[in-house]
Amino acid sequence: MVNIITALSAEARPLIDYFRLKQVHDISSYRVYRNQDIVLAVSGIGKANSAAASGFLQGKFNSTCTGWLNIGIAGHQARDIGEGFLAHTIYDDATGRVWYPSFVFKRPCETDAVRTVDRVEFIYDEDIAYEMEAAGFYSSACRGSTSELTHCYKIVSDNPENSVLELDADQISNLVDGHTEMVNSLVEILSDLVHKVRARELLDGQEEEFHRKWKFSVTQQAKLKKLLIKCQTLKLPVTADSEILESCRDASSVLENIDKRHRSNWLEGQGSI
Repeated sequence: MVNIITALSAEARPLIDYFRLKQVHDISSYRVYRNQDIVLAVSGIGKANSAAASGFLQGKFNSTCTGWLNIGIAGHQARDIGEGFLAHTIYDDATGRVWYPSFVFKRPCETDAVRTVDRVEFIYDEDIAYEMEAAGFYSSACRGSTSELTHCYKIVSDNPENSVLELDADQISNLVDGHTEMVNSLVEILSDLVHKVRARELLDGQEEEFHRKWKFSVTQQAKLKKLLIKCQTLKLPVTADSEILESCRDASSVLENIDKRHRSNWLEGQGSI
């Protein structure tokens, strides 16, 4: 699951169309749209609203291991209209707090620093992006996830030559519409990371079951981990209660039986534990 927060309906509209999201009608707090893999909420403008919407989705959909994306427009001193980038640094102008999103994946686009302000910015003093939601979104989303799974993608909508006052809803939608493929790439990246984290958590739980039932040396623990990863890759449901392990009295026989069954399944291309 990947959660997306936008401030404006105009920012959300191209994403709703691209991902074929359907509105969730039993929610009155926010306009929420979803499909099997994505939930999108329109938060309203400002860091307090983006923080509240992120917290709401965490509670509503029980998102303890989830990817998070804040998609929205931003002003910039030097970038051209329509450029998009991920935030590598997020400043909260009002509080002075700073966050550094973690990139554990190959970045599919440029990155830049983002400053969250409380009012629309007309003067761009620094070579940096100016917007109103990232700090609230990021601080809230990270409470239920991690910095590796939480990111902000901004699209330049205004600069010194193009005033934010000249923007209308259609222009904003057109800007976001030009970046739906990039947003899709980010969703896929985060989905893959979430899958790996959940697989890791499942593996940790499996190891604990084995350690409670048998005593493994350090070397045997390493071998057990490797075998469980192999079985997980082959989609073999292996647990400490598996039938082939019922007669095992020690860790050595456990490892031997798992290895034997893994090799047999790998050669046959079928079967399960």
